[in-house]
Amino acid sequence: PGVAGRRRASGVRARARTLFRRKPCVRLVREPPRLARVPLCYPCPMRELADIDIMGDDLLARRMTGASLAILSLGMTACVLAWAVGAGEAVGLGWFALLALVALASFATHELVHAVAFKALGGADVRVSFGFKAGMLYTSAAGAVLSRPRFVAVLLAPAAVLSVLLPVACSLLARPLLGWAAFAIHLAGCVGDLAMVREICRTPACTHVRDTEDGIVLLGE
Repeated sequence: PGVAGRRRASGVRARARTLFRRKPCVRLVREPPRLARVPLCYPCPMRELADIDIMGDDLLARRMTGASLAILSLGMTACVLAWAVGAGEAVGLGWFALLALVALASFATHELVHAVAFKALGGADVRVSFGFKAGMLYTSAAGAVLSRPRFVAVLLAPAAVLSVLLPVACSLLARPLLGWAAFAIHLAGCVGDLAMVREICRTPACTHVRDTEDGIVLLGE
């Protein structure tokens, strides 16, 4: 071939080398999605077994009301009988006013004990808030997931602490009858916690519990 032919062939080879030259392999690395911050005791994945709405379940609310009235009636009856036989201090208008103050203070302390228990057993990531709904004070750690034994401990902590504290403190102040009356009122106000403990204990497959604004969600592995 002539010079022109050689030039054309050289140009074709150059274009072919440019066209088929291996390009560097570029790997796209995707960052893994960030996981929501949850307590260390939360083993993913979990399945929901039951959603217990302690605020909105009418049947459960009626049962809790009945249980609360029964506890209060038994407690007040015992206090009246003790007063009738001369046990305890004198009872008057001031006594009832003091009882009302102690009862209100016990409910506020009840929620604080819940908060401390959530922080102690749920970890530093648990965020606790307080509210008032349907005539009740409540403590919420919405979204926090704890193991079954720990959540039961959180629920029972106020009843255990105040059931000892109220009678002992009032007895030391020479007002034992006041202490037992306050104990009965406070225990009657614990029916919501006791109802949730009952639901947890009657669900053997439940291994963890998630707190919500309106109650709890039972979880299983």
